[in-house]
Amino acid sequence: MKLKELAEKLGLKFRGDPETEIERVASLESADKKCVSFFTNPRLLKKLLTTKAGAVIISEKDCPKDVDFAAIFSEDPAESFRQAMIILNPPKKTEPTISELAFIADEAEIGKDVRIEPFVVIGKSKIGDRCVIHAGVVIGDGVEIGHDCEIYPNVVIYDGVTIGNRVIIHAGAVIGSDGFGYTRDKNGRFNKIPQLGSVIIEDDVEIGANTTIDRATLDNTIIGAGTKIDNLVQIGHNVIIGKHCSISGQAGIAGSTKIGDRVMIGGQAGISDHIELGDDVTIYAQSGVDKSFPSGITLFGSPARRARETLKQLAALKKLPEIIDKLTKKQNKSS
Repeated sequence: MKLKELAEKLGLKFRGDPETEIERVASLESADKKCVSFFTNPRLLKKLLTTKAGAVIISEKDCPKDVDFAAIFSEDPAESFRQAMIILNPPKKTEPTISELAFIADEAEIGKDVRIEPFVVIGKSKIGDRCVIHAGVVIGDGVEIGHDCEIYPNVVIYDGVTIGNRVIIHAGAVIGSDGFGYTRDKNGRFNKIPQLGSVIIEDDVEIGANTTIDRATLDNTIIGAGTKIDNLVQIGHNVIIGKHCSISGQAGIAGSTKIGDRVMIGGQAGISDHIELGDDVTIYAQSGVDKSFPSGITLFGSPARRARETLKQLAALKKLPEIIDKLTKKQNKSS
């Protein structure tokens, strides 16, 4: 693809030879003359000045005036680069087919142009149009899956789960397993509480590999529209997660917690049960959230507190050995 053609597809202005061939995307350091890269971080200026990329997507304000290289100008280079990735690497077209090695209940409703690969098991459930269900997926009874979903190998979807449109579920995820609910009798033995609720996954959600989302005890565990969940995340029963949240790998959310919209949860963060977090909350990695917090704040630490407060405590803690040493020396002198 020519540089001019790529810029036109992106709807952006450019400078440089319009006939430059662009075939691939790459980072600034690994790019060659047939690659397009992007620049957003001033700390990477040295890499920008030494890149061999055929073109760089960059904002006009960040573009060095005294260096002549081919550029595509964008107010949001990262987003434009994402679009360029799709243009230069279009999604593979999958042929609609239902494998003879799939096991599908007679009562199942299968939509149009669906691809179902070998060793898939589908119970008395409903699958929407243009879905792709990869090998080894197990879908129980009473499941409803919307249109244009892709479910990767060895995903297990338990009975009664509802999944919206354009949902992506990566390999090994388990949706609708029993919540961790027990009573304990006078002899200290645990007795299982039936988990009679279900899980609702709304439109445009992406769920990472080996993530688990437990069904509710009575109502529904809900994942809001547009939310993105990384690999190895555990979401407990009765949890309600709002729209357009981001949950990084190895985070854990305990049962009956309610999370607002646009919340960002860092890797390995732990969130306690029966608490509420407002909209637009940010939680740093490895934080332990043990109580409810209102909208719009940033949390850090274990137990998690406002990030500024935790950072002050850590700064003071760093000085503690020196203070103790001074006090010890002073005490020794006085004695």
